[in-house]
This record gives sequence, structure tokens and C-alpha cells, in this order.
Amino acid sequence: MASEEQVNCNQCGANDYTVVFEKAESHHAVELKDKYSAAKGVPCTDQVVRCNRCGLVYINPRTSEDVILESCADGDDEVYFSQAEGRISTFCSGLKWLEKFVPNKGKVLDVGCAAGFFLKVAKENGWDAKGVEPNRWLGEQGRKNYNVDIFSGYFEDAKLEDKSFDVVTMWDVIEHIPKPKEALKEANRVLKENGTLLVSTPDFSSVFAKMFGRRWWFFLSHHLFYFTPKTMGNMLKDSGFEVVKTKLHFQTLEIGYMIKMVKHLSKGGIVSSLCNGAMKVTDAVRLSKVKIPYYASQIDIVAKKVR
Repeated sequence: MASEEQVNCNQCGANDYTVVFEKAESHHAVELKDKYSAAKGVPCTDQVVRCNRCGLVYINPRTSEDVILESCADGDDEVYFSQAEGRISTFCSGLKWLEKFVPNKGKVLDVGCAAGFFLKVAKENGWDAKGVEPNRWLGEQGRKNYNVDIFSGYFEDAKLEDKSFDVVTMWDVIEHIPKPKEALKEANRVLKENGTLLVSTPDFSSVFAKMFGRRWWFFLSHHLFYFTPKTMGNMLKDSGFEVVKTKLHFQTLEIGYMIKMVKHLSKGGIVSSLCNGAMKVTDAVRLSKVKIPYYASQIDIVAKKVR
């Protein structure tokens, strides 16, 4: 059993919080490499708290940081990689939107780049693209399949030069990082003056989060923080950024894959039964492999480096 540790708020440093969700009973034994895998979809059973001073929502207590980091680096994510085509399509749209805020194509760094899908899209569209990915298996998939430049390890371990990138992207990664504010400051350090940062993350203030409570699909064991536009904006400001634009995030995945993920996270009950019926129907009419864009509670934020 991995040791747990109490953590202070990463935004303001306070140890003053209100419990949002108490620790829940786990009905199945989960290996650490699965608990902190971005693709395994293990529901969160940890205690979720909200800082009484700044409003940041986070897991506390949690598994010790060194164990989390090593677990993230281990194991494979074949489920994630199976949706390559849809994820690449999502990043094509994301890059087009991002380019509206960047005057010229230059050097882009994707932090937590997974199997390099965004890097592939950026490279094919004229960007000098580099990625950082802690999961060794995913990094190797990116290098092997897309011939993209991926550093296997953590952001701070890459030892990148000061002011060396025009753009830094963090697609669905900031909520996984044990110290997100420090990661944003590192992004600020490697960005050129007036450089651009994109952060994509689940929105804890979304209507879906409020509607589903603890059953919200983004309450996952590998998510250590749950941001809102306000708390993300405050952390960006304190890290030397100014928010330029926030929008809803849409991604493209197979219908069958989405239904299976909803069933997996529903923990039984009527939702699981409805998913079983939906899978039979989509398989029968050959729609399970059809890809559709959808909104699931995520936001994209573009910010500029101002100091």
C-alpha cells in the first residue's frame, strides 16, 4: 500500500479547506500503474476538498508525489492509442483555433504530449514541434509511428533553454500534475516574450459537473486537481500570464468507444443498462466506429506571457 500525504493548496499555500466529497469505498483493487494511467479510466475514490481561501479544488490527502510520478511513467496506454484517428482530428481543429492567437508559426512545445498526436499535426502544418511525455511507452509510440521529437521524462527534467519556444501547449495534462503552478511557471520560463500558452482541462464549474456530482466522468483517480475558469485564471495570473480567450473544448472519438467509457465509469445501475442497450443498437446499425465531435465539460484557455 502506497503511503499518503497531506498537501497544502498549490495556488495559495493554505491548509484550510472544506471537504467536497469524502473518501469513497473502492470495490476493486487497483494497481498504481492503472490508478495514475490517463487511459484506464479508474474512478476517483479519494477525498476531494476545496480551499477556503482561493477556491481551488484538489485531492487531499493523496498518494505521495514520488509514487505518483513513477506510476505515470510506467505501463502502456493501448486504449488511448486506439483512438488515434479521432484524437488527431481533434488536434487539427485545436491547432487552427490556437493559430488565431499566434502571428507566426515557430517553435511549439507540447507538455504531456502522450503519443505525439498534436506534435504530428503541428509538424505537418509547418511548426517546429517538440514534446515532453513522462509515460515511456507513449513516448516511444510517438517516436516510432510519427517520427516526432519527444523527450521521455518530466517537464523540469528536460532542461529546456530559457525563452526558447513561441508556444507551449498543455492538452488535458495540468490536472494530472502534482504541482501545477510550478509547471505553469516552467512554461513561462521557456516561452519567449509575449509567448502563447494553451491549457485544456475539465471544468469543475460546468453544468455536467454540477449535475452528476461524484459520478461526473472526470472524477478520475489520475486527476489531482479540478479547475474552474476562475481558479485556472488565478493560477495563470500568478504564474505570469494573462488570459486572452476561453472556449468550450470539443473532441472527436468513436461512438462505440464513448459508450464503453460511460458504462465503465457509471459503476452499474440504470446508466450501465442504457449503455448496454446503446452498444447493441450501434453495433447492429454499424455506427460504433463512426466518429463524432462532442463536448464533455472541458475548456480551452489561451493566455499570453506578460512577465
